[in-house]
Amino acid sequence: MSSVWLILCFLCALCHAQLFLPNASCTAKASVECLDATCGVAPPPDVSCAAYGRSCTDRDIGEAWTECDSKQKRDLFYFWKPPATCRGGIDLPPAVSGIPCDLVCTEGTFLHVTDKQCEPCAAGSYSLGGGRRWTEWFYWPAQMTTTCTNSTGSCPGWKLQGSSISSGDSTDQTEYVSELTLLVQLVRPGYIQFTYRVQSSDPSDGLQFFIGSKISMDRQSVVGQWTQYKAPLSVGFHKLTWTYSKSLLHDVEADEAMLSSIEVVGNSFASLRCELCPPGSYNNQSGSSSCLPCPRDTYTNTSGQTSCVPCAAGYYATMGSEACSKRPACTVLDQIVNISQCVNGHSIATFQWDPSSLCDVNTSTVPLMDPREQECAVAVCLPGTSRIINSTVNLDQCHTCPSGFWSPGDVSQNNSECRLCPAGSEAPKSAIFKNFAELPNGFETFCEGHCATEGWRASGGMLNTGTGHGEDVELSLRHMLNMTGIGSMQFNGKLVCEGSRSARLELSVNYIQIDSWSCQSDSGVVSARLSLSASTKVIEWTFIKSGMDEETDAPNAYAKINLIQINGTDSGGGIACEPCHAGSYSLGGVSKCSLCPAGTFSEPNATSCTPCPAGTFANAPGAKQCRPCGQGTASDVGSSSCNSTCVFTAGNSTFDLQPLDKPDMWFINGDDSYYISVCKPNAKDCYRTGDEPLNTYSCRYESEFAVWDLGSTVSYEVNETGVVAKFSEGSSCVNRQNETKQISSSVQLICDPHATIAMPTFSRATADPAMDDPCFYSFEWKTAHACRLCTSSDMHSVVSVCRDGQRQQSYLWNEPKECFGGAVRPAPVSMECDVHYEASFNQVVLVGVIVGACVLTLPFLIFATVQYRRYRGLYSRYEQVQQSNLDEEDNRLAQRMRLQEEERQRQQREEESDEDFYGP
Repeated sequence: MSSVWLILCFLCALCHAQLFLPNASCTAKASVECLDATCGVAPPPDVSCAAYGRSCTDRDIGEAWTECDSKQKRDLFYFWKPPATCRGGIDLPPAVSGIPCDLVCTEGTFLHVTDKQCEPCAAGSYSLGGGRRWTEWFYWPAQMTTTCTNSTGSCPGWKLQGSSISSGDSTDQTEYVSELTLLVQLVRPGYIQFTYRVQSSDPSDGLQFFIGSKISMDRQSVVGQWTQYKAPLSVGFHKLTWTYSKSLLHDVEADEAMLSSIEVVGNSFASLRCELCPPGSYNNQSGSSSCLPCPRDTYTNTSGQTSCVPCAAGYYATMGSEACSKRPACTVLDQIVNISQCVNGHSIATFQWDPSSLCDVNTSTVPLMDPREQECAVAVCLPGTSRIINSTVNLDQCHTCPSGFWSPGDVSQNNSECRLCPAGSEAPKSAIFKNFAELPNGFETFCEGHCATEGWRASGGMLNTGTGHGEDVELSLRHMLNMTGIGSMQFNGKLVCEGSRSARLELSVNYIQIDSWSCQSDSGVVSARLSLSASTKVIEWTFIKSGMDEETDAPNAYAKINLIQINGTDSGGGIACEPCHAGSYSLGGVSKCSLCPAGTFSEPNATSCTPCPAGTFANAPGAKQCRPCGQGTASDVGSSSCNSTCVFTAGNSTFDLQPLDKPDMWFINGDDSYYISVCKPNAKDCYRTGDEPLNTYSCRYESEFAVWDLGSTVSYEVNETGVVAKFSEGSSCVNRQNETKQISSSVQLICDPHATIAMPTFSRATADPAMDDPCFYSFEWKTAHACRLCTSSDMHSVVSVCRDGQRQQSYLWNEPKECFGGAVRPAPVSMECDVHYEASFNQVVLVGVIVGACVLTLPFLIFATVQYRRYRGLYSRYEQVQQSNLDEEDNRLAQRMRLQEEERQRQQREEESDEDFYGP
């Protein structure tokens, strides 16, 4: 190991000495990979040559330790942190040898290399005892990398945000995985500590932290406030990974995780120096491992301070400030009024400057209003409340209407009484917040950063953030409530910018941002109205200022809220009487209609529920109508499900799927497990941790927090390859068109008489792009039990010949066989042969042979006869033609012979004539 460190130090020193000399090119780069947590920060790609002209300081120097030798001593070497972007300034310190191996300087101390002992850090400074802390995020440290993948390929990954880093924008992305990796080497046991927060729309989404390949921090889905996590690290190299993942089914929310600080301790045996407290902080005790931010109205503008300086009169400072700012003049908004108890129809109003305001009362152009006596104000009853009169003190008061009653409020002075809702209707409760005299019950507020106030405040009948806030500040107003049904929330307010460019107001529900307004485009009135589902909700308004530039930004920007109204909550009074929705009913006098139980349904405005007819079902409470049972299933009156015996008939064919009903039908595809039952639902194995098991036919199990119902009802369909089991009514899902629907799935049972039960397989492992539906799953299952049951028509009989007075009748399957189970082949049957049949058997055989021969030869005889008759006529005509030709030839021959004879006779006569003349 010592040789490795020596080589590393040599390369680093050579890199600095040769590549970054004054005459060297400023584009040269160090080639040494950074594995140590003390390595420097990589410069941005557009760094200029001027950046390489700065002088080196001790912050550019790293250290490396050798292993212990036989004398239990180790050496300390120094190197330039890559990439070395400085020149000149200081030189590398000489190596230090002979440091005891048992010498370890802890947090708040440093190693005095001359004395070779640990000493405490002085006040105004701190140390981690051999470690590194990242709190500012403008550039990526050299040993950090980020990667990202999603359903379409790649994505940007983690991003820098100055005071924090984020896992990135995952809006409209599915199968999203964003990873941040940090490589460190520890030379002694230490730890990793980081501060994080997470906002996720589903428990299957969230942030996980890995040390190597092992999970250190389980998935965190919703962590609204900054939270610390700490884990031990052993000696050696470590790959630390933060992974934010987003599931397939919830793809429309802008979920993310954020880290504000990361701290690694143990990469060195000691800190070689103490770090000075930066401006805006101080430390008044020696031996500290951190610094404290300056309190409100104090500051420090230099490093290494042991105390903060108070601001001068007329100036203020937010927490952690490096300078003070001039207080703005007070206005009417900075005055608050206190109303005394009403006595004999009168009360006293007194005014004071708001103690939480940053304004300067000495330079105010508006005087503090004098106390005044006034008549007791007549209470203005809001909707959902009714007026009562306290005659003793002559004061009107409003009270909330009881459950099942409603009131329009002060539509008129005499028309605010609470009224009973009749049967078939409900009076949903609404919480209305207006005319704020104090922070309402159920609300909380806090501030992070350079805050001028502790959070939102009630002033002048409204909620506001106050002014004077510095940069990187977040003021949150949070309200937790329970929604009893589908309801809504609306608010009205204002964003006052006063020249600010960075101020903005964000609205979130369950830590998911819903809307935002910015001084760059939305200064003025702000409002929103949104629907809320039935569950616990956390609604939060956050006023944010970031990156304030004192020359162009203004400290007096603020936000205020005038009205908040939430309909459908479990608190407040009824503001209207509404008919029950279909699927619910009431007997009157209720704030919420009751859902019809499973197996029943109702029309709107119902006073009771109707049982589902036979052959239909309603599998969940609140059914608007009953659904017909699928093929192969049936139900009685008032059923919540359809029953399947797994034996059903389609046409002339009967199917029996009962052998496929196994309790352990789990199979694995990739990283997920799947359960399928084609006969009856399983109410035991499919469940999320902490939830009741799903009563379903099929489910997908990704983790203990990510389980999806793939269908809680079943129907069967017969096709040319077997049987299709169709499951529906699964978990809620968002498809690619951003439409909410329920997951469904199907299993194609393929008939194969020679197959065993086997196991299902995927025919489509993920969402089918062609179908464009990520809410549908498809499986295949090759099995003999997908074939129809065999009947007697699927076999035929054969009879053997008689032997010794016996013959045998057997049955064989028709080929190819397309059935399974059902009818079985009868056993072979032996029977006696008939006597007459035995006596004449040889004759019958002989006759059969003769008849067969005749039958076989008859076609040939007929064919020969037809051909004979045909060719006999042709031959006759041929003979006639031939005879005619012969006659003509004979005539010509006879004529030639006649001519030859005549010639011979002529010659003979001439010869006789010559003899007579000449003599013999």
